[in-house]
Amino acid sequence: MDILQSFFLSNLVAVFFIYGLSFLFMFAVIMRQSQATVRFELVEGFLLLAGFGLLHGLTEWTDMIRLVVTSPPTLVQVLAVVKLVLMTASFQFLFLFGLHTLTAAHGEDRLRWLVYLSPLLVAFYSLILYLALQDLRLGEWIARATLGLAGAGLASFAFFKLSNTLRR
Repeated sequence: MDILQSFFLSNLVAVFFIYGLSFLFMFAVIMRQSQATVRFELVEGFLLLAGFGLLHGLTEWTDMIRLVVTSPPTLVQVLAVVKLVLMTASFQFLFLFGLHTLTAAHGEDRLRWLVYLSPLLVAFYSLILYLALQDLRLGEWIARATLGLAGAGLASFAFFKLSNTLRR
């Protein structure tokens, strides 16, 4: 094991604290700056991004607490479920942010149908949580590989399109 990996593993609580704090800081900055958004229809989207920051920061801090608290086993299990619920909800907010920003940035009716994906996300979120109660690792993997990846990709694409729209 190299020195850097050893350093981070021995300081994992600090890593989770700083990582979670960065998402909570993002939440605070977006909430503070949401009043100064250039286009009003984008404010709602950025509030969704703030929700992602809040929930994902709490997710990381739940992981931090799980490292510190090792007993009773019931509490550790409850923290694992709380972490999964927070993480999956944060990915859902990220996906909805990308969806909203993409449709608001274009203002085109041809993309408005994407908003109807929201109820499907809620159903998918419920399925992930059901699977997670059977196997927490499987539920976490499914949440990351589906909602997390799709949310990150859609948000990235939305930012790209938004930058082109605002440049004009």
